[in-house]
Amino acid sequence: MTTVLSKTSEFVSIDSRWTNEWDKPVQTGMRKYVYADGELYLFSGDHLPILLEQALYTYVIEEDDYLRFYEMLDTSEIFGYIAIEEMNGHQIFDENYTFEWHCGLSHTGSGGKWAAEFYHYADRKHYQSIYGCNIIGALKHAFYRDICSGDQIFKRVWSPVPFDNTLQTDLNYKNFLEQEINTYFRGIQNMTTTLRSAMRTSPTACGARVNLDTAKSRLAKRKQRLEEQKVKSK
Repeated sequence: MTTVLSKTSEFVSIDSRWTNEWDKPVQTGMRKYVYADGELYLFSGDHLPILLEQALYTYVIEEDDYLRFYEMLDTSEIFGYIAIEEMNGHQIFDENYTFEWHCGLSHTGSGGKWAAEFYHYADRKHYQSIYGCNIIGALKHAFYRDICSGDQIFKRVWSPVPFDNTLQTDLNYKNFLEQEINTYFRGIQNMTTTLRSAMRTSPTACGARVNLDTAKSRLAKRKQRLEEQKVKSK
């Protein structure tokens, strides 16, 4: 399962535990977040939709392959994700990004609600967790309430004191994504096969269902946003 907690222009944080369909931890090199084109994406939900999003954003697969593989996904699969501008931590908003709100905090994943509530009330009561950081305290609280969230915490803080232990998307991780694509998609002989994830992070309650039209809309909006950024940078 997953805990993602974010406050726009200030911080973002995420756990790293993946689980199987019986909620047992799974060892994998798959990350729950990825950097691409100056943006940071954080995911919750089922493995295969997240894999396709990451592979597309990092140019491991082309748009045509993305859409072709997307049609193979089980439409009961769901995912949530939050997109952040890498430079300033500003959250990117449009209807394709599925997350929930709590008192100015955005969150996704099964542990997100617990983390958001802890952080909000700690801030309101001027309480500091035993970890010396309420971001860590919030995620640890979520781990206690949601046994399938856990393991290493990654966080990036823009304000007031910068901090970052996230991993950039390097060649090794792109190679890993390519291997995953080859294993789960390119190796399928029958392209009409419906694929179901064996690994998941457990999404937010309002995570998006797998839908080809929604995927096309999400892709178009992202391309438009990146083109607008190119124009501004000239």
